[in-house]
Amino acid sequence: AVATGGFSPQQRLGAGAAGAVFRGYLRGTEVAIKELRASPGQLSGFEDELRVLSRFRHPNLVTLLGWGQGAADAAHTGVKYLVYELLPGGDVEKRLRRCKDGRLAFPWQHRLGIARDAACGLSYMVNSQPKAFHRDIKPPNILLDANGGAKMADFGLAGTVKKRGKGHLTVSDISGTPGYADPHYIQSGKVTEASEVYSFGTVLLELLTNERPALCGPGGDIVYPLVQVVQPAAPGALERVLARLDPQAGWPRELVEPCSQLALGCISGRPERRPPFEALVEALRRFHAGACGGLQGAAPPGEARQGPQQESPPEACGDGLGKTALGRSSSPPRHRAPPPSASRAPLRPTPAAAGPGPPHPPARPTARPPAELVLECVHAEGVDLSQLAESRRVLSLPLDPARGRVVAPVGRQHQPDFFDALVPRRERLACISRTHFEVTWESAAGSRLTLRKLSGNSLVLDDREVGPEETVPVGDGACLHFNGLGGGDLRFLSLRAALRPRAPAPPPPGGAAPAVPPAGPVAVGPPLRQATAALLECVHASGGRPVNLAPGLRTIALCVEEVLDIGRQHQREFFDEVLKAEPHWLAFISRTHCRVTLLRAGLPPGSRLLLQVENLSANVVLICGRQLAKGGRDLIAEGGTLAFVAKARDSPEETQFLRLELRRA
Repeated sequence: AVATGGFSPQQRLGAGAAGAVFRGYLRGTEVAIKELRASPGQLSGFEDELRVLSRFRHPNLVTLLGWGQGAADAAHTGVKYLVYELLPGGDVEKRLRRCKDGRLAFPWQHRLGIARDAACGLSYMVNSQPKAFHRDIKPPNILLDANGGAKMADFGLAGTVKKRGKGHLTVSDISGTPGYADPHYIQSGKVTEASEVYSFGTVLLELLTNERPALCGPGGDIVYPLVQVVQPAAPGALERVLARLDPQAGWPRELVEPCSQLALGCISGRPERRPPFEALVEALRRFHAGACGGLQGAAPPGEARQGPQQESPPEACGDGLGKTALGRSSSPPRHRAPPPSASRAPLRPTPAAAGPGPPHPPARPTARPPAELVLECVHAEGVDLSQLAESRRVLSLPLDPARGRVVAPVGRQHQPDFFDALVPRRERLACISRTHFEVTWESAAGSRLTLRKLSGNSLVLDDREVGPEETVPVGDGACLHFNGLGGGDLRFLSLRAALRPRAPAPPPPGGAAPAVPPAGPVAVGPPLRQATAALLECVHASGGRPVNLAPGLRTIALCVEEVLDIGRQHQREFFDEVLKAEPHWLAFISRTHCRVTLLRAGLPPGSRLLLQVENLSANVVLICGRQLAKGGRDLIAEGGTLAFVAKARDSPEETQFLRLELRRA
């Protein structure tokens, strides 16, 4: 009780079926203390967890530091405790949910490293003698340390094969979590490596798609959306996985197909065809090393890690187990991909930066570093630019020649900190649209740079006013001016454009040349994205004629595999314009009403486009006439419609006051 401050609610990290987990202090070190509250007959999990964890020491299994039984007061008499290292990174399920809600980046590099780390820990368990099985493999039981490394946790259902050489464990109680438990295990009661691989494959699919394998249905029954969508036993399962990839992860195309095939192999309906954990570890290490520039996984037991190492700062989740306890190191420092910026993760892998260590080998010849478009503020009304840090007055948009064509949007929605620092007056800030313009760079056209204005507000290129939806070339040194509303109320913000190669990083101490090309200055710009592939066009607005509006005011641009939130908070100008004739309908559009993702039904360019819509609002929407309630998802094909409905003031019937149609750009 003393270690947890009397089990204070402020120290509570989370809770499970058997009890809660608290942050505590033991001998001056932060630890996680798991309490087990149950009758004596229900505490077999305590002995099982204690037996398994006391036998195993592996970098990818959570470290047990001790155990005890509470008798400090009547409330805790008979309560048993397990003391773990404290993992400050939280669990993988919370990370996936926060990413889905747009609150936290979760790039593909980190997800792939987590899959590799978890496979390493599970492989160690099933290949020990005697074998041990986790029996509850799922994202909530994969915890993250301060370096972003993953460890398997919660061994309350774990079991050990008593007889040496026996390959399975027979249980009388079928435990586990719906959606993750192997159907063959549920039917037979036999826990095998293949049943563990099935659960791991489901986790891998969830890391790829960010779709939960099981949910509670409207009637209280369990539904299995991931299996229903993927249909692993039916032809075309791979294509269905590729169509459902989580766009916020930014999975590179050269990696998603082998990863998806590996996951589908793990959940094969024939257990004998599932790969063993040793093969999974080998494949995931190979994927990670090839795609992430040679980043290494956790060293196997007894194997020393060599070479330079780099630590990433901990991410402030603070709701899991983790950190070093009693002076022992949690897990070896590991190479990690650079931490994600505020924007989404890049679609292409980036090399890991070299850390301190022995002298670097000679650098291999590399391609020319990518160019960057720099928008530097040269005038901001009422702001002393000399007092601002460079990152607050310079917008850096990286341009990768390997991508051929890059499109980057600019506006308050995409660079809020940049514009807030340079435009302190709110009435001036209102003259900058959420997406004011987008710049397009094409390497095939001799590094041609163009600008397309997407706003009804003013924008002047040098001394020429740019019209709505107009595309104009941008020369090196051109100036972009944001103007106020009045005739004499002009030019409160000016940016100078420059297209230039990245500046080389200074050499490290000692004069040794870096083995990896420098990453260049930190970009405060938006995520790079593909060109607009489709549009949601307003084809009906109650009381108005949207066809009379400029195209940029009646459409919402969509990019393939890019998640976009739709609502008054995100497209204020759009909704204000299309509903200008009857503005009372705005009250029925939530701040974040829907979340949409443009999918391509097959990877080849030119293939059919589908728009996935998730309703985040209590207000129902119509998908091609079908009702979609809060939390529901549906698909719109080209030519299909998304309609907003509500009851009119003088009628009990629902009215489609706004209807958007999906079409190609």
